[in-house]
Amino acid sequence: MEKKKTNRKPAKKKLEEDKIVENNNEKTEFSLIEVIIIMIICIVFGLLIGGYIVSQKKYNSNDEHKIDFNEINGLYEDIKNNYYGEYAETSFRDNTVNGMLSSLKDPFARLITNEEAEKYQEDLESEFIGIGVTITTNSDGLPVVMEVFKASPAEKSGMKENDIFIKVDDKDLNGMPLEETISLIKKGNRGDKVKITVRREDKDIDITISKDIITTPTVSYSIANKDEKKIAKIVISNFSKNTFVEFKDIYNEIKKEKVDGIILDLRGNGGGYLSSASLVASMFLDKDKVIYIEKIKDKEEKIFSKDERIIKENTVILIDGGTASASEILASALKINNGVQLVGNTTYGKNTIQKIHKLKDGALVKFTIGEWFNANEKSVLEEPLHPDKPVNYVEGTDAVLNEALKLF
Repeated sequence: MEKKKTNRKPAKKKLEEDKIVENNNEKTEFSLIEVIIIMIICIVFGLLIGGYIVSQKKYNSNDEHKIDFNEINGLYEDIKNNYYGEYAETSFRDNTVNGMLSSLKDPFARLITNEEAEKYQEDLESEFIGIGVTITTNSDGLPVVMEVFKASPAEKSGMKENDIFIKVDDKDLNGMPLEETISLIKKGNRGDKVKITVRREDKDIDITISKDIITTPTVSYSIANKDEKKIAKIVISNFSKNTFVEFKDIYNEIKKEKVDGIILDLRGNGGGYLSSASLVASMFLDKDKVIYIEKIKDKEEKIFSKDERIIKENTVILIDGGTASASEILASALKINNGVQLVGNTTYGKNTIQKIHKLKDGALVKFTIGEWFNANEKSVLEEPLHPDKPVNYVEGTDAVLNEALKLF
C-alpha cells in the first residue's frame, strides 16, 4: 500500500507541472499587433540604453585627456614657494603656452609676446597711434624725417622732410636707439601732445603735435607707358581692414587716367585679412564666382564674389616667394575665373586660416583653425601658384615688371 502511494504522488506533481506549462503557453499567445508593439518598444529602449553607454564612454574617454589645472597650479605654487634658485614668472606662462602650441604640430602657431604684440597688430591693422612720419637715422645716429604723411598731425603742425629730431619732450635723443625714440613718440593715447625739437637749416625748432590714429597706406599706384598705352601698376603691400576701401579709391583715380591695362603687384604680400582679399577679388569678377573655399573643422563654405564686375581692364599679376595666404587667394581667383596671367616666381604656399587669442597682459596666441582651397578645390600648401611667365631676378632692373609690360 505504501509503495502505491509513493508512485501516485509524482504522477500528480507531473500533471500539475503540465498544467502550469499549458497555462504559460496560453499567456504567450499574442496577436500580431501586440508582437509588433513589443518589438518597437524593445528597439527604442535598446537604442536609448546603447546611446547612453556610448556617450558615457566618449565622455569618459575625453575626461582621461582633460588637463587638471588644479594639479598644474599646485605644482606652480610648490615651485614658487620652495624652489631654491631664481626664476621669471612670465617665462613660466610663456613656456606653458609654447608647450601647448608645440603639441599641435602647427608650423604657423606661435606666441606673440606683449612687447611684440603692438607692432604685430599695427602691421595687421595698418593703424597706430602716432604723428604720421617715417624716420630713419642719419650719419650722426639721430632720427631724420624721410616722409611726412599727407593730412597727418605732423604735416598740420609744420614738420618737414629732412627735419632732424634732437629731443622728444625735452629728452635728448643723442645715442638713443631708433626703436626707443619711436616708442617715446608713440607712447600715450590719441589726443596726447608730444613736443619734438627738430633741427632745420642749423636752427632748432620746437614743434608740439597732438597724436592721432595714423593709417599706413597698403595700396599705391603708378603709371607706366608702353608704346602708346598707359598701364597702371597697383601695389598691394598687405591686406588690412582698410585695404578694400583704399583699393576702390585708387581704382577711381586710375579710371580718370583712362588706362589700357592693370598690373597687380602682389610680390612680397604676405597676406592679412582674407575678407579684404575677397572684396578686392570681387571687383574683378562676375557675380557669384567662387573666390575660395573655406574649411573650418567640419564646416565647408564657398566664398562667392559679390555684385557685378567693376574692373574690366586687361590685368596681369606679379608674384614671388613672398606672395602668401590672402594674396594667393586673390591671384588664384583671378587666374581660375578670368584667365589672368601670373608673372614672376612661385608663391609661398600658405592656405591656413588662423585665430588670434589675446592674453591678459596683451600677448597674443596665434593658431590654425581651418584651411582654404582655391576655386578648383586645390591647396596651395601642396601646390603653390606657379607663374605663366617665369622671370629670374636681374640686378639693377625690374625684370618681372618689364616682362609683364610685354603682355599688353
